[in-house]
Amino acid sequence: MTRGSAAEKENGSESLAIYYHALAPSHVLIYRLVRLRALSECPSQFCSNFAQELAFKTEIWLSWLENSNSVTFIATSQTLLGHQDALDSENWSHPTQFEASDRFHYGLISCLQYSEEDALLAGLWVSPFARRYGIAQALIEKVITWAREYDGKRNKFKSVILHVYRDNLLARRLYERCGFVDVCTTSNGPEELRYVYFL
Repeated sequence: MTRGSAAEKENGSESLAIYYHALAPSHVLIYRLVRLRALSECPSQFCSNFAQELAFKTEIWLSWLENSNSVTFIATSQTLLGHQDALDSENWSHPTQFEASDRFHYGLISCLQYSEEDALLAGLWVSPFARRYGIAQALIEKVITWAREYDGKRNKFKSVILHVYRDNLLARRLYERCGFVDVCTTSNGPEELRYVYFL
């Protein structure tokens, strides 16, 4: 069953009704739709790309949601009932097939086991039109809570880690506000930093 929560957030004179859901395997097409939207809107944020993941079979998407050592949350303007557009997305071939009517998907984040003691935050995205409503911070808090409550086969997680480019100052400030600290560079070179949240 989907674990969902709702919140009303204001940005100036506008407000959004925001629902947060932990996705289950039954939501595989919704996951695919939101992830493809993220790749189409903000391609520079990801190591992967729209064309590559568009070609993935449903079984690949399903395997990610069936992994008991990971979780994916989405932020949306409605519950997960219906979603005909998720079914229609199986026939997409180009990112321009997204329309304004699809814009009830606000954000996405995943967290997975990185080592016996560490969880990895990955794939954070908030649609440009839905920014400044606190969605990114709320999604980060969701995965931190999941990591803190995670009961693995051997050990509890001791930290949540993430990788971010040194020149991505907006993202770095966001992570620091959420309690992450910059601990070192990564094996990918001096331009990529590792941030850690100690649980």
